[in-house]
Amino acid sequence: MNVGAMVSSSTDVGSPSKAYEPPGMMEVRDKYGQLKEVMGTFNDKVSKVLSDAENQFLQAYRAHMTDVHRELQLLRSKLAEAETSLQKDEQIQSLERDCVWYKNQRNQLDSFVNAMHKDLLYMKEKYDMLQKDRDWLARQLKASKKQQRLLRSDMEGRAASTG
Repeated sequence: MNVGAMVSSSTDVGSPSKAYEPPGMMEVRDKYGQLKEVMGTFNDKVSKVLSDAENQFLQAYRAHMTDVHRELQLLRSKLAEAETSLQKDEQIQSLERDCVWYKNQRNQLDSFVNAMHKDLLYMKEKYDMLQKDRDWLARQLKASKKQQRLLRSDMEGRAASTG
């Protein structure tokens, strides 16, 4: 405290130019100035801390969204693989059904071919038998014609001799 300021202020009580200042007012004004200065820097520091926190939050958010995007891409690729696998499975099942159908068709056609082969063998035997019968009948016909000619010539010879 300034003792001289107190003495002069107490003696100048009636002077209108200077107002009365209680002791320690200078200290209060100094502390007020310091407080004002601290409050000014406090706002700057709080703004800086908020800005830093905001930047950290945005960086963390971007990193998280990047991870989410990667995971989404991975899940989409897995989904595509699963769909492809499912389609291949369906295609395999379809091919297996087709294979069973073709095997059944082959069995039916084999049965049909075997039946036709038996019919062919039967027809060949019948043809050979009919061919043999025809050849026998042709020989019989030739023999009958020959005998008929002989009988006719013999008959004509007898008719000529009797007549």
